[in-house]
Amino acid sequence: MDIVAGYSLYSCVFIISLIKANMDTQIDQNPSQTPNTLIQLPAFKKSGRCPLEPYHLLFHHKESLVEYGAFIKFGKRWLVDESKFFDWLREHGEKGSHHQE
Repeated sequence: MDIVAGYSLYSCVFIISLIKANMDTQIDQNPSQTPNTLIQLPAFKKSGRCPLEPYHLLFHHKESLVEYGAFIKFGKRWLVDESKFFDWLREHGEKGSHHQE
């Protein structure tokens, strides 16, 4: 009986870890489709999903991007909320790349 109980416990742990790994993979494959997903700025730049140079935008529009919630400072790192970033870009795109508010 102990062998069966031990086997069941290991089976449950394996199944749970397999499900978690599958969920993590699904989230990582489509970060821009997951609402409220934050991604590190360097990863966002490398992903190819950012149509402009994000560090240039951060330098020239930091205050506006932070107020809008598109860029979030966490310690030394910058995080990007992709959906808010693209909303910000649509709203502020006509002002040009060097416009200061």
